[in-house]
Amino acid sequence: MLPERLAASADLFEASPQLFAAFDADDRLQWANSSFRAALGLQADEFPTWAEMMRLSRQRGCGPVIDVPDFEAWLASTLGRRGKRSYRAIESRYRDGCWVLMTETCLPNGGMLCVGTDVTNFFVAGRELREARDDAIKAAVTDELTQLANRRSFAAQLEDWLREPGHGFGLVLLDIDHFKRINDQWGHKVGDAVLVAFAGVLRSLIRRDDVAARWGGEEFALLLREHEPQRLLALLERLLAAVREMTPVGRLPSLRCSTSAGVVLALPGDSADELLRRADEALYAAKHAGRDRLQLAPPLG
Repeated sequence: MLPERLAASADLFEASPQLFAAFDADDRLQWANSSFRAALGLQADEFPTWAEMMRLSRQRGCGPVIDVPDFEAWLASTLGRRGKRSYRAIESRYRDGCWVLMTETCLPNGGMLCVGTDVTNFFVAGRELREARDDAIKAAVTDELTQLANRRSFAAQLEDWLREPGHGFGLVLLDIDHFKRINDQWGHKVGDAVLVAFAGVLRSLIRRDDVAARWGGEEFALLLREHEPQRLLALLERLLAAVREMTPVGRLPSLRCSTSAGVVLALPGDSADELLRRADEALYAAKHAGRDRLQLAPPLG
């Protein structure tokens, strides 16, 4: 009886006009019903990552309308927010003219369930008001230049993480070495390109449930779910290596950068102010020791 019920449930999902899809912890599509595949322009044998899916949909003239001057920058920014909350809902206009409300629910195994509903009839009347509201909410929590979380958003998420039960996490403060020299020699436009490229490196190396933010000026901050010191430091060493290799301005191949980082392991009972103070002291120690390096804050006591 149970297999028959499961089969019947699968048939219902497949026949539904709603969009259903499941992604794994690596953000790769594992299953989608026909409505989802039709809306996103996917073939039955295609199982891309979410980012690959968005590129394919755009190439095929399907899926949501992404009206931005730089699609890849938009994609990187969106990936940085995807999976950060246990549940969120996104309203989007699709290429066929419909408006779809897509919900994303994070699953205990690290995957994500996506459910889309055609809300065209309900949406059109209040569309402009909702778009203005969404833009205002995003601007309040996002750094305009790098599209990372801003200082206010990072501080709020740090407080949220400290309230969670668990094994702790890593907090990192990073500073681009000799950034003033870059601005003085090449100008602020090149300096901005360095900041944007640095933000891209951060996005490329952290996981979906980590947080990257611009803390201020050339200083950045990370919240990393990793709590084992050696694995955390290994991840950050890869980050430092990637920064050394980045070429933020193609016409200036000789322009190279490095970063210094102060790292602290957060444990139950720690306060945000104390963690930030210790990370800042560790960052200062890294810069004082010659820059382009990590410094792990010593444990309290």
